[in-house]
Amino acid sequence: MRIAVCIKQILDPRAVRLSRSREAIDPRQAARIVNPPDRYALEAALRLRERHGGEVIALSVGARDVSDALREALAMGADRAILLSDEMLAGADASGVARALARAVEHIGDVSLVLTGERALDTGGGTLPARLAQELGWPVVTDASEPQLEDSILRAFQRDEKQRWSVSVALPAVLAVTRQREKPRYPPALRIAWAYREAEVETWDCDDLGLSPEEISARHTEERNLVMPPERNLGFILSGSPEEAARSLVAELRGKRLI
Repeated sequence: MRIAVCIKQILDPRAVRLSRSREAIDPRQAARIVNPPDRYALEAALRLRERHGGEVIALSVGARDVSDALREALAMGADRAILLSDEMLAGADASGVARALARAVEHIGDVSLVLTGERALDTGGGTLPARLAQELGWPVVTDASEPQLEDSILRAFQRDEKQRWSVSVALPAVLAVTRQREKPRYPPALRIAWAYREAEVETWDCDDLGLSPEEISARHTEERNLVMPPERNLGFILSGSPEEAARSLVAELRGKRLI
């Protein structure tokens, strides 16, 4: 079985800062990491390969430096890594990215399953699985965990706050993997060294995929400037005795029409 896993490289949300003077995101202190939900998708793919055999292929879209994320996927155990990198893709919206990934899946050939993370932590978006499924003409299962293969049927679990239930889908299919009990593995040091020194990250452009500018141009989104909200007032300290502070607080709340 051949499994493709969509990997996204993002800025570490824990280290991203906002520059009010420039009204822009300041990424200087932020490292670039693999989107954490995508690591769960890759772990699920590797476990399926261990049980049933086959091949795991990591796919990503972006500039050349995104190859670091793909090398991390290779270090974790992926068999191949493919980067879709083209100037035309730099301005693609979510639909264009999904179309490029779908065309790559078709170009690889004989892919039975595409796994993605549940969402991207940099944008909060979670539309890629549905968009991919639409482009491929395949069924999609979202918020899935613990995928298992039985013949040509993929079974997984979905859950809410109170219960868990099983879902099944015929392959080929797209599966959005949610956080699960089996945490992503840590690659051994020798595998990391191999991934960065010797492993190959294949690079495909739009010509390789047979994509025209019209097929990946942004048609449903419009870029606008980032507008910073007013800086929040974090509060103030009331001085005086408890009785005086209480009177001042009541006066302040009445002045703001909160009581």
